Amino acid sequence: MKRGYFLLIFCVLIITNTSRVMAQWNIESVDTMGDNGYSPSMALDHNEYPYISYFQLWKGGLKCAHWTGTNWNIQSIDSMGGNGGYYTSIALDSNDYAHISYYSYAGDILKYARWTGASWNIQTVDQAGDEAVSLALDTQGHPHISYSKNNALKYAKLLGMNWDIQTIDSTGSVGDCNSLALDKNGCPHISYSDDTNSDLKYAYWTGSSWVIQIVDSLGSVGDYTSLKLDHNGNPHISYRDFTNSALKYAYWTGTKWNTTTVDNGGMTGASTTIFLDTRDYPHIAYEDYMNGMLKYARWTGTIWDIQTVEDISALDILPSIVTDKNNNPHIAYHDNKQAKQDLKYAWRVLGTEEKEKDVMKTFELFQNPFIKSTVISYQIPVRTRVTLSVYDISGSCVRTLVNEEKPAGSYSTTLNAKELKTGVYFARLTAGNSNITKKLILMK
Repeated sequence: MKRGYFLLIFCVLIITNTSRVMAQWNIESVDTMGDNGYSPSMALDHNEYPYISYFQLWKGGLKCAHWTGTNWNIQSIDSMGGNGGYYTSIALDSNDYAHISYYSYAGDILKYARWTGASWNIQTVDQAGDEAVSLALDTQGHPHISYSKNNALKYAKLLGMNWDIQTIDSTGSVGDCNSLALDKNGCPHISYSDDTNSDLKYAYWTGSSWVIQIVDSLGSVGDYTSLKLDHNGNPHISYRDFTNSALKYAYWTGTKWNTTTVDNGGMTGASTTIFLDTRDYPHIAYEDYMNGMLKYARWTGTIWDIQTVEDISALDILPSIVTDKNNNPHIAYHDNKQAKQDLKYAWRVLGTEEKEKDVMKTFELFQNPFIKSTVISYQIPVRTRVTLSVYDISGSCVRTLVNEEKPAGSYSTTLNAKELKTGVYFARLTAGNSNITKKLILMK
């Protein structure tokens, strides 16, 4: 009688892109003409070129910079005596036309500007708005804006020629530091601070009513919130824990809120901005107040990788972050170093070694050698396309066990050895842009 041995033989043979070069941050000044770069907001167009809205103090007002592929094209949109353009929020429609919401101190007005293809169209959304403003576009390119007014959280959407405005939450002093995202049905989701109770709150529209939740109430939390939705429509929020001078991160699992501290080294967590990559991994840019640094944290699937982007030795960096289709981070920010006051832009191509670490720590194959069948188990931390195939020693594919997009989770599948000959085989697991090949031994 033949006996199977459960000796584990793992042989990692192939990992795509063998380079081990760790890329550094690329940093450039975008606009150095005057007191520039306040309240930046960034989006990438279809070519993955950045658009950045921002405020130039005193004379410039609201401005927009766009990388053309060869140079920065900078436009002045709304000067209003230098008082128009605070707290900008930008989004691009399907034509790569920019839509920007912002606050004007000239008359205390919430405003909205959009590029028509030939000129900027500027509208007043609401009178006597406050400073916190966030904008998102629905699938038709219609703007939706969250903002605070008179210590209440407000929401506006453009219906035809008129703005439909609602009050979402007016219990106490609420609505500051709000951040807006739309789900696949165009329903708004908003994170915001409750200054009365020092809580982080979250509101979403069900299609018929608003639901309001307290996300975190441990200490003084909820400042500098930033929100994005994953592929399942679940919210992810970065924010500051003022009590512990820390950066925190919260996400909805589908049944409850999970919160975690990302960085508590120094006075961190101010001016947070979050973006989810194609795997639903969070990337967060934020300020270290104690050291005057722009910092960046990304979730690898098992740990938080924290980096310093630039040591500015100043406050009010106010970053905005996005990731491209290859999951590389791009950050726009205000360089407040001494008398510079520039708009700056940083980007980084994550090194192959960094990407390999993500895969190596989140995928495992088990049971080897085997006789009649073996169970291959694996784990993926984010939604992605997964292919699991088995090859013989000549390189011919003998089985394709998995070939579909899967949400994050743990999975297992059985390889039945019927019709396979005794010998060596290779199981190749591909997830996204990375793959691992491991050796299997069939004994009959």
